[in-house]
Amino acid sequence: MPKVISLSSSSQHAMFLYDNNSNRDIASINYINQGLEQKLLCIYASVNAYNTSHLTKISSQIKDYEENVRKRNLLIVNLKPFYDSALAKDLTPFEEFKMQLQQELKDRDGKGVLIIADCADNLFQNKHFDQCNLVEKWWQDIYIKGDIDKKKNKTILLL
Repeated sequence: MPKVISLSSSSQHAMFLYDNNSNRDIASINYINQGLEQKLLCIYASVNAYNTSHLTKISSQIKDYEENVRKRNLLIVNLKPFYDSALAKDLTPFEEFKMQLQQELKDRDGKGVLIIADCADNLFQNKHFDQCNLVEKWWQDIYIKGDIDKKKNKTILLL
């Protein structure tokens, strides 16, 4: 696992699979804190974001969590409905998220965006391989097609 996010002139996309949720949470927290230090828009999109105890644990380790949420430097997205839709091979919530993200980025100064999303990872862990592939392909497609303005926003997707 890389320890430092390197913002180059090009965007990055990676999928990380962790052997347990604790390791994934630690990596997510580390990347979010680095992203916030680099003035990126950080998006924590998790299947567990609806879980109050999970969010409390994560938020307590993110630097200036409440202030960053209030200033919209950090967005929390509940991916549980996305996960459930992906199980039915329905990517409609993902398309809606893409539109919301595009709108959010219009209002920012283009310093970059870090998206940490664990839907594909959870699908993989739960042996829903076709659905995992579908979600990962969707992420790759919007990334490759430039649906998120990579040149302007230096998008980093860590899935």
